[in-house]
Amino acid sequence: VLDSRSKEPLAGVTILGVGTTQGATTDGSGNYSISFKEPGTYTLRFSAIGSETREAKVNVGAGQAVVLNIDLTESQSSLSEVV
Repeated sequence: VLDSRSKEPLAGVTILGVGTTQGATTDGSGNYSISFKEPGTYTLRFSAIGSETREAKVNVGAGQAVVLNIDLTESQSSLSEVV
């Protein structure tokens, strides 16, 4: 998972399989790994403080590893200055 502007890896991004109990958090290099028990199509939700939440669908076959690279954009509300 990368910052869309700087292309730097984002650590601490939460990734959840929507409608499942599966999830992960990115490491310092922006990498994550989630294992699903059944093949199918899953929606992954990516969220981090200061970033827009993003969802992406992924098709997972039996015993298949899938690479899904995502860029997160800084949240517009985090750009507003509190006065």
